[in-house]
Amino acid sequence: SPSPPHATKGLIGVDELEAARRRMIELARILSDDAEATFPATDDPEACAYCTYLNACRDRPRRREDRFAR
Repeated sequence: SPSPPHATKGLIGVDELEAARRRMIELARILSDDAEATFPATDDPEACAYCTYLNACRDRPRRREDRFAR
């Protein structure tokens, strides 16, 4: 099947793959060790829809239509 017009074509070098693998391992270690205890809340209310911490976040921005809802 043909690739979508926006798909990137080309080859990825072994060095790039290895660097990406090392970075993923590093991020997984940070997350699993709970070293990243806090992070700044977004100012984009639409991004909150994808966040695991949506219901626990005190600092999440309210959508304009929800600011005055009862």
